[in-house]
Amino acid sequence: MAIRYEETRIGNNAIIVWLDNKNKVLGWRKAKPFELYLNSRKPFMKVLEVPFSEKNREIIAFFVGK
Repeated sequence: MAIRYEETRIGNNAIIVWLDNKNKVLGWRKAKPFELYLNSRKPFMKVLEVPFSEKNREIIAFFVGK
């Protein structure tokens, strides 16, 4: 797999997490409504999109706080 450094297309109301090839978190950001693309600050291998929902509450609290 090649390391990517590009815009990430996203859905609304989610936390976007950029990961390296060992699944180490490189960065994260809260996606704002109607924001279609986010840029990563570092090269990445994978993107994880965590939608805001009751099911994902613990994951979001880990990144954002309570």
